[in-house]
Amino acid sequence: PSVLRWSYPGAMSPSEKNDLGRIYGQVILVNPVNPVNATVKIEKEVTEAEAVCSYTNSLNYGLNSNNILLGIDVGGSTTDIQIVAKNINQPSLFRESSIRLAAGVFFNAIIKSDQFKEALYSFHEGHKAKVYVANIQEMKNSKEKAPYYLNSIFDQLHTSVDYNAFYSSLYSNAKFVFTIPAYVTGLLLFYSGMLVGKTIKDKNLTEINTVDVNSFGKGGLLFQWLGCATSTSAMNDYYAACLNAGAKAMGCADL
Repeated sequence: PSVLRWSYPGAMSPSEKNDLGRIYGQVILVNPVNPVNATVKIEKEVTEAEAVCSYTNSLNYGLNSNNILLGIDVGGSTTDIQIVAKNINQPSLFRESSIRLAAGVFFNAIIKSDQFKEALYSFHEGHKAKVYVANIQEMKNSKEKAPYYLNSIFDQLHTSVDYNAFYSSLYSNAKFVFTIPAYVTGLLLFYSGMLVGKTIKDKNLTEINTVDVNSFGKGGLLFQWLGCATSTSAMNDYYAACLNAGAKAMGCADL
């Protein structure tokens, strides 16, 4: 590669973005991607929402005049939201936003909750064939290490079977943990609904009657949790209610 583009959370302050840009540029100079080509061009940075938008547009999600693509990229500390709709005949990024609410709320919960840590340890001990983290028992006495062990387990879950086993184990041993994804996803969808409603009104997108929600990133798996705690239909009803509550707050009809 001779060209690299780097992205940053839209919630970053200008000073944070500039600091990150300087660090990135220094790293590239010290350790170029292609040793043969020591000059690597760094193009203008983009937000993470723009980067995800570029990715989703390449997948052809079937946009038409009646629907909007709502993309929610959930990271560890920020969530990037994109609203993509047809602009004449081309998909366009109509609105983007970044907020400091993301999967990192789990870290605070596992640091503070002994029951959460016990549930995580129980899952680990029962699934060592697929998931193994050395010295995981240390998190019981060293609370600050607990997020590391939680992340290590997440990183070893790869299939829907793995995730379902994890969700089921937590639901059996620490049911209260499911209030976290309920809170995060509900609030993200309410805020996204406000963005969608405002976009429809501001851009006069009168034909829109459907919002296709897609979650991205490892943190995007938060949108799967409630299906285990309730049912898929109940989860979808909850998500629709949160999204429409936000849209209605902006004077938009149900979607």
